[in-house]
Amino acid sequence: MNQSWLQQVCLQVYRRFPDMRGQKPSVKSQPPPGNGSGAGPARYMLTFRSRLTTSDRKSLPRWVRVTVDGQGKILKISTSH
Repeated sequence: MNQSWLQQVCLQVYRRFPDMRGQKPSVKSQPPPGNGSGAGPARYMLTFRSRLTTSDRKSLPRWVRVTVDGQGKILKISTSH
């Protein structure tokens, strides 16, 4: 994955999820969609992790997963907490 694409994706995630600002994602290559033949465009899964503090001062883990194509275009964003 190209570093400039990675920076652009990170900036978009930081804008949408301010609590992720400064978190470096883990990057994993994904198999191409389809029949599993190995042919197809490259895809990557970026996982951002942080912890939120609730109003009663409890810690809550949060993950943001971003699926990106080989050109750095965001295909899907999901979050859990």
